[in-house]
Amino acid sequence: MIDFTNAVIGGVLVFIASQYIQKFIFEPILDYKKTTTEISHLLLLNQAKLHNDGEDENELKNNLHALSSKLRAFTKTIPFYCFLRCIRIFGLPEKENILKASHCLNILGYGVVNNGESRKKKITKNIESINELRNLLNIETSYSNAVDKP
Repeated sequence: MIDFTNAVIGGVLVFIASQYIQKFIFEPILDYKKTTTEISHLLLLNQAKLHNDGEDENELKNNLHALSSKLRAFTKTIPFYCFLRCIRIFGLPEKENILKASHCLNILGYGVVNNGESRKKKITKNIESINELRNLLNIETSYSNAVDKP
């Protein structure tokens, strides 16, 4: 009877540990990956708007700013982030790179509305931010250049 009780208690503890790992580690990492995919999708979908200065794109601006804040939050929501990044299983970037990428998304957001800057300066900033995002997050940002890193 004691062996059966120990087996049940052991099984329950293993189940609880696996649920903890799934809920608090794997799900936030999966959400992070989904967010970087959303960023890539948004940049690819709106390439013309980002590379050309046209009418104000408030909806695009709001989407870019929302993804920026969502991306920034991942540095706090993934437990043991530094450890998980160091073991390189999940392909997580450094926290500093996430913060820089978040800043680039904000720059892009302001680059699609009229804020008094010259057209050429806005387009140059947008292109620089897109290229930096590609490197910081290891995501596709154009149809012509594949991501180099594994």
